[in-house]
Amino acid sequence: MSSCFEQVQLLLIGRSLFFLRHSEAHWINLRTFTVCNDLIGEMLFFFCLQALFKAGEEKFGTDEQSFITILGNRSAQHLRKVFDAYMKMSGFEMEESIQKETSGSLKDLLLAVVKCARSVPAYFAETLYHAMKGAGTDDNTLIRVMVTRCEVDMLDIRAEFRKRFACSLHSMIKGDTGGDYRKTLLLLCGGDDA
Repeated sequence: MSSCFEQVQLLLIGRSLFFLRHSEAHWINLRTFTVCNDLIGEMLFFFCLQALFKAGEEKFGTDEQSFITILGNRSAQHLRKVFDAYMKMSGFEMEESIQKETSGSLKDLLLAVVKCARSVPAYFAETLYHAMKGAGTDDNTLIRVMVTRCEVDMLDIRAEFRKRFACSLHSMIKGDTGGDYRKTLLLLCGGDDA
């Protein structure tokens, strides 16, 4: 990473951006500086990348607050760009770093955020698969995902499910549930992709 980003500090005051770089102060009026959005976006990208690296791989222990702040406040598009650069910079996928650097519920939450940032349909396909695989069914998860996603992106979830697993979502629901419960879930699913 370029060392110039190590010495840049940003301060947003009203409609002006103040930044310090190499001990020089600069003001940018956001109304008149036309490429400011691109500049701020690039600067935020480098700050996020560097902050995540410093919070995890570069230090002994973990600055969990940095992970929480960045993963909780940036768009999915921004995070995907940061994740790709993080892999090049550290040699680890973001998920690997989170696995190594955190534990418990925080680890589960941060991994879910990263998975959703990468692909919402893939996250829900995996969630549905794990709700039904093996002995027993996690009915609460199955119901929650099917009801909340049926009119949002169920076709994408079904396609992702089929791509990732050896069966369709429809066939897995059919094999794992019964009665009116099965009929309702299959209606919410909307079809078989076998």
